[in-house]
Amino acid sequence: MMLNTSDYLYTILIVAFNESIKSVTRITSLYSFVSVLTGVFISITVRFVAFGLLIRCRGGADCSAHNGIIGAQVLLGIAGGLFPATKHKHVAVVTGLYLASYLIGSALGNCISGAIWTQVLPGELESRLAPFGNATATTAVYGNPFGYVAEWAMDTPERQAVVQAYRHTQRLLCVTDICLCMPLICFALVLRNPKLGKEQSLPDAEKYVEGHGPVGGEQRKWYQKIL
Repeated sequence: MMLNTSDYLYTILIVAFNESIKSVTRITSLYSFVSVLTGVFISITVRFVAFGLLIRCRGGADCSAHNGIIGAQVLLGIAGGLFPATKHKHVAVVTGLYLASYLIGSALGNCISGAIWTQVLPGELESRLAPFGNATATTAVYGNPFGYVAEWAMDTPERQAVVQAYRHTQRLLCVTDICLCMPLICFALVLRNPKLGKEQSLPDAEKYVEGHGPVGGEQRKWYQKIL
């Protein structure tokens, strides 16, 4: 699960960074663009380096050859991890599992990031804009941030107060994102690897369709067979 801080990045870049619309559009597209290229190019680069080590370390009993072959195998493993691949017949299943996990995580991330944004930012704006004596400034900034930044230059005290409020909110979003990712990584490392057989389905699977499934003890045996 990852907080969708990118959903608010467009607003943050305009309000807190004073970026132009053209610049904001390019910056918000960088993640998708680079993430696609990185896996391919880095994987290919690491793979060439690994094979270079294998060519150089073709044998020998000295320490350099030993370390070289170990390093080459490690780099090949990294390259394999960066370049995800699976058998053609498993592509649909792997893609479905990935998209399902991604969408569920995105939904949860949207809930959390939305709660932080709506609960933290208005209070920060109110407290930081209070010294300027404008009771409606908070509502104006939160409701129409693009209209506000068009009226107040970046070097004005009012704009800097808004920038600090956005900076504080963005910091909380990023810290929360990191904290939520760490447990998921730990859970992934301790998951039990399921044992999958070579058969595509159980031999008697077609017998247990709707209305004709096993009952009682037979049902327990059938579930144990599946598990």
